[in-house]
Amino acid sequence: MKGFTSVKNAVSNIFAPRAEQSFAQKLTARMPHDRNYVVSPLSLKTALAMAANGADGMVRQEILSVFGAEGLGGYNGFMREFAARFSQSGEIETANSIWLNTEYFERHFGINPATVSFAPDFKRVIRENYGGIAGEVNYKNAVGEINGSIAERTRGKISGVISDPDFPAALVNTVYMNARWVNRFPAENTMKDTFTDRNGKTHSIDFMSSTFRADYWSGGGTAMVRLPYKGGVSMTVVLGDSARFETKRGSMTEKKVYVSMPKFKIENTFELKDTLADMGVKSAFDPSAGGFDAMLEHKAADINVFLDKVIQKTRIVTAEEGTEAAAATAIAAAVGSAPGKREPVIEFKADKPFSFYICDDAGGEILFMGEYAFA
Repeated sequence: MKGFTSVKNAVSNIFAPRAEQSFAQKLTARMPHDRNYVVSPLSLKTALAMAANGADGMVRQEILSVFGAEGLGGYNGFMREFAARFSQSGEIETANSIWLNTEYFERHFGINPATVSFAPDFKRVIRENYGGIAGEVNYKNAVGEINGSIAERTRGKISGVISDPDFPAALVNTVYMNARWVNRFPAENTMKDTFTDRNGKTHSIDFMSSTFRADYWSGGGTAMVRLPYKGGVSMTVVLGDSARFETKRGSMTEKKVYVSMPKFKIENTFELKDTLADMGVKSAFDPSAGGFDAMLEHKAADINVFLDKVIQKTRIVTAEEGTEAAAATAIAAAVGSAPGKREPVIEFKADKPFSFYICDDAGGEILFMGEYAFA
C-alpha cells in the first residue's frame, strides 16, 4: 500500500480575512527563529488545494480547514481568476503540474503501467482551474523532468526540489515574482549601516533608503510600512509584533516616511509534512486512511494513495529596484506628492529583526512572507 505527494500555488477574496490570517499565523509560528526565512503561503495552499481535489471525506475536510476554505468550488474559481489577472502583467506567474511515474506500479505491485492513470475528473479539474499540465515520467527521467520544469517556471531560481524518483505521483506548484518598486530606492543612497540581530550582535551591512509617501501604522511598540510594487502587489515591512500585520493592515494611512532597510537575499528548503500535520492535516499522511481515491484510476489492484512528502523551496532577493522571489511546492504521494503644507517625516529604520509580507493588493492574499533577523 503506497501513496503520493508533490506541491505548489495560490489566492482570493472568497476567504474571510480572519481565516487567511489564521493560516499565515499558524505557518509563521512554525517557522525557524534561528535563521532568516521566506515561505510562500500561496504556493503551499495551491498545492494542497490540488491534492484536495483528489481527496474525499475527512482528508479533504482537513486540508480545506487548515487554510480556511469552506469548499473547493470557490477556491478553484479563485485560482482561475488569480491566474487570469496576472497572466498579462509579467510580475507574478504561477504554474501547476501533476506527474505520474508509470514504472512505480509495476516495480512495487507488478501492475501493468497501462492500467493506472490520473482519474479523468481529477485531470480535468486541475487543467480547467489550475492550468495544470499532466505528465508521465519513469525512474530514469522523473527527477530531471520535474526539476527541469520547476527551474524553467522560476527562471532558474529554484532547482533540485525532487531528489528521489521513487514515487507514484507528484503535484507541483510554482510562484515566480519579479516586480519593481513604485518608489525605487536610489542606488546612490545605499550605504553601510548597523543591523542588530536577534542575538544582539551588530553587523555593518548595506542599507537602502529613501523618503516618500507610503501607507504607515504604528502603535504599542510596533510599526509597519507598505511598499508598493508596479503591477498590483506590495511588501509590508513590520518592526515589532508581526501578528499586528493581520489585525492592523487595514488601519494604515498615508504618511511621509523615511524608509531605511537592508538589501537582503534569503533561500530556504522546508519539509512541511510535520508542519502541516501539526496544523491539522493528519489523515492525508495516514497510509491507512485511503482518502485519495479520486486522484488515481487503477483497475488492477487496490492501491491506497496517501501523501508522503511536502517540500517547498523558496528564494527572495530585495534591492534598490525591486524584488525577485520564487517558490516551488511539491507534494509527493506514496502508492511575492503634490506641493503643499510641510509635514513631519516619519522615520522607519529596519535596523533590527523585521518581518515582511508580499501581498496581492486586490485580494489580500499573502504570496510570500518571512523574517530577516540575522545579517
